[in-house]
Amino acid sequence: MPIWTTTPWTLPANQAVALNAEIDYMLFEGPPRNGQRALIVVAEPLFSAVGKRYGLAALFDVQGSSNYAVRGNSVKGAALTGAPGAALTQLKHPFYARTVPLILGEHVSAEDGTGAVHTAPGHGQEDFAVGQLYGLAVVNPVDGKGVFLPDTEQFAGQHVWKANASCHRYLARARRCCWRTPRCATAIRTAGGTARR
Repeated sequence: MPIWTTTPWTLPANQAVALNAEIDYMLFEGPPRNGQRALIVVAEPLFSAVGKRYGLAALFDVQGSSNYAVRGNSVKGAALTGAPGAALTQLKHPFYARTVPLILGEHVSAEDGTGAVHTAPGHGQEDFAVGQLYGLAVVNPVDGKGVFLPDTEQFAGQHVWKANASCHRYLARARRCCWRTPRCATAIRTAGGTARR
């Protein structure tokens, strides 16, 4: 699932991925990679732009490409995750060996990005507000000088602006980042199989 963020340095504090309950999302399945199903969930109004942004226009030709197949009809974000207090779909964190929930947030739009937003309640007003609704931890691994705390895995001692570059390098090595834009991707498990990571 391609995830939108304009602040890669906040990814170590990620606690969730937010969708909008009222946006239509599409699920596409591509050719298997490393024996795993390749699944992509994107807000329907942003699908063509996402394909072009990632340099995958041929793969994402909605009008007839055989490389990617639509899996079912589009569904509202509310159908992909639950309300506060419900059992939530879990996604793999892009850096760490843990999962984060897929949640709903009114701040998610279909104007830019992918329709899925990285959520770090310790680093933003909207993230904090939606985090409170879902009982998410408020994690802030950065000191008052803008430097990651010593126990911050992979980023300890780095200033947040330098950590942006480190995040991009890590995600690019893991093939979870488009070098042209400040976005990253993560995996989603579905009842029908496992998405590529």
